[in-house]
Amino acid sequence: MRFNKIIGVDVDLTVCDSVTPWKDWYRKLTGHDITDEISEVNNDLQDLMKHHSDPLSFWKKTDLYDNIKPYKEAVEVLTHLSELGYTIVFVSSCFPEHENSKKMFLKRHFPFASGFISTSDKQFVQMDFFIDDYKKNLKLVQSHQPRCNCFHIKSGINKEDGFPFGDWEKFEEMVLQSENNEFH
Repeated sequence: MRFNKIIGVDVDLTVCDSVTPWKDWYRKLTGHDITDEISEVNNDLQDLMKHHSDPLSFWKKTDLYDNIKPYKEAVEVLTHLSELGYTIVFVSSCFPEHENSKKMFLKRHFPFASGFISTSDKQFVQMDFFIDDYKKNLKLVQSHQPRCNCFHIKSGINKEDGFPFGDWEKFEEMVLQSENNEFH
């Protein structure tokens, strides 16, 4: 092993698209588009509840991740970083009902991962690198762990804002560049 550093990885919209199935489910039930109602900036479920009494019931499905596919680039980059000796730990928020489905999804597609931590308090997980699509999580991690290298992954609902930003290839470059800088 070349490195013994921990990479914390979010799941939803970071390694897989679980939001499009939610949007499709919501549209079928209500005839409305979640994208029109909610965004990272305006994260108010009240807007969704005017069309459905429990817009989050989708996330309570016990088989939620059974048919979701990971992003190919996420699998490739995390596999490569794991082969280089990085410890990969998934750090993701779960509803109790879908937690087991998410764990099984990760075991199927990322068998090299060292662990899974189900929490919405990601800032308390010790890691050297952290990748997430939600800038609020990145800000919290950075405020509690200033030495953690945070990376904002591109997804359909976010914009660059104060963190290295881009795709999986850029994340891998950041990790490897960080190590090269540290050893010179």
